[in-house]
Amino acid sequence: MFVLTAFFTGHAQAESATSALAALGVPPEDISVFPRRVAHARDIGVRATNKAFVGASAGAVLGSALAAVIGSIAGAGALVVPAFESVMTGSVVAAFAFAGAGGGLGLLVGSIIGARFRELEVRIFADAFRTGGVLVAVRCPPTIMAAATRVLEVRGASLVYKSNAPR
Repeated sequence: MFVLTAFFTGHAQAESATSALAALGVPPEDISVFPRRVAHARDIGVRATNKAFVGASAGAVLGSALAAVIGSIAGAGALVVPAFESVMTGSVVAAFAFAGAGGGLGLLVGSIIGARFRELEVRIFADAFRTGGVLVAVRCPPTIMAAATRVLEVRGASLVYKSNAPR
């Protein structure tokens, strides 16, 4: 299931779109219309989030890769691995050690940087509410998603956003 969220500047446009969606076969309980003025974005379940998780994962990967390269160039040491009946020495050990340390540091730095980036769609809909429009949210299966998107756009939606439906 997907959720299509559309912003309309007028109530008549939103009503026309909801009628057309119902004619398309979308059940009424899967169509939500939010009022012209919403006091707070949290009134409709929109919450501000950031990119901390994205930054943390990117930082961990890049940090460990970069540190592994630096460690393999600079390092010396030995590690006995009984399970493989082998001894790793020199740059291999240093690469593993530096990769672990660099991954941890990259995780920390990436999450701090990512926390500074807000999600774009939250800002877009917050601006739309400030201008005083009507928001229509539609839960629809992938089979009619393209047709529902066309209905919303033809009926005058100035912004249509597609997302996965929360489980």
